[in-house]
Amino acid sequence: MAIDGKAQRGRLRFQGGGSPVHARTACCHEQGIALAREPIDSTVEPAEAELAVAPARRARVDWRGRGRTGDALVCQRALCRQVRDAAGDYPLVVTENQPARHADLARLFDPPPGVAALPRTDRRETVTLERGHGRTHDRRHLVASTDLNHYRDWPAVAQVFRLERTWRERGQDKRARHYGRTSLPPDHADAARVLALRRGHWQIENRRHYTKDGTLGEDRSRTHVGSGPTSMAIRRDAVLSLLHRAGHRRIARQLRAHADHPLAAVALVVGTHRTHA
Repeated sequence: MAIDGKAQRGRLRFQGGGSPVHARTACCHEQGIALAREPIDSTVEPAEAELAVAPARRARVDWRGRGRTGDALVCQRALCRQVRDAAGDYPLVVTENQPARHADLARLFDPPPGVAALPRTDRRETVTLERGHGRTHDRRHLVASTDLNHYRDWPAVAQVFRLERTWRERGQDKRARHYGRTSLPPDHADAARVLALRRGHWQIENRRHYTKDGTLGEDRSRTHVGSGPTSMAIRRDAVLSLLHRAGHRRIARQLRAHADHPLAAVALVVGTHRTHA
């Protein structure tokens, strides 16, 4: 389940400042269904506002058997403990905003010159090669290890990982490297599964946020009074969830089809669809 924030930028011109992120949504990776949505107070500092809604969102979702993916903001000790207490798991990235933990991971996987490497007794890895969306030679290399499980205290950490991606785009070679930790043990999530979970997190960007802006026009909406923006965002989430649950991937084409055949749209709303979400 991916957790990520979403802006409604069309209303910013009416606010006179504030955070551009107005809600965080919990979305199922595989089916693209929004399971929970919490508005964010845009009058306080963005990170503080997003963390403030985390307990309410966690309480609204059944985490049993689910993994929580997110950006570095949600890689917080208390949030990871809450997910584990709710019988869920987490595969999350660690960035330099947590310098000590980031340095530990870098020292394990990529020790800098002159720094003694940490002992490595467990090293499991996987590589994927792809092309598409204007990118060529898109290579992802994930290395997982249990060597840091007891080095630093963290709620239920079962393995750590490094994900390195290299690709060529518009004639330029690019590279990105991320470190992370997960509560999923190797016998439940090998290196290939951890990589799939991290990649799956971007479904919320590609299948939901991008579609809400590009196809449903959320960024262009000027609705800004009272609960109007939240109400309209919930409706857009409902539309996408219904279409994704019915197996539709080309959302714009399906919206045009339903505009021409409104009874099919009614059947989509009132019909019965099987889902594991």
